[in-house]
Amino acid sequence: MKIRDAFKEVRMGINLKSSKLQGEGDEILCYTFRKNALDYGLLLDDKLIEMNLYGEIEPKYFMQGRDIIISVKKPYKVVTYPYNTNLKIIIPSNFIILRDINMDKYSFIFVMNYLNYIAMDKYFKDKTSDLTIEEINDIELPDIPKVRQMKISGLMNNINKRGQLYSKLIKNDKEIILYALNKIVGDNNV
Repeated sequence: MKIRDAFKEVRMGINLKSSKLQGEGDEILCYTFRKNALDYGLLLDDKLIEMNLYGEIEPKYFMQGRDIIISVKKPYKVVTYPYNTNLKIIIPSNFIILRDINMDKYSFIFVMNYLNYIAMDKYFKDKTSDLTIEEINDIELPDIPKVRQMKISGLMNNINKRGQLYSKLIKNDKEIILYALNKIVGDNNV
């Protein structure tokens, strides 16, 4: 089954510099992200960027639980946001959104990991330009019974979560080092 058949929606994110988001209208406090927020198969919460936009944004551009996000620029990364959130996270235009997976056939954790660790290299190893929706739609997913996918989905999900925790630990370690340097050097600009 191809991506186009496994998901109800495959679309690009929204252009955050669009005049309809910078003009008049109600202020919307939301979050967005850059490519550095895509790691360990997950969208890293601690790398979200707070922003204020104006106007009306269609709900299809906000992150939803079980969305799979693909960066269109090399190195291509694939992540998921496995849970629903109260945060309004806008998906920018340099990412492709895969939404509403066929849950009878596929585990979203399995598909995300397959895309991230196998398909991106298999299909786009020598590609130098940005990915397109058509190219993503043409990716063939493995025909593996969902029962077998579920056997390893839990393991993959736990490993992805461990990577997310690792990222937070590294960030915390850097803050501890900076604090210690500031205490010894006495310079808050270090």
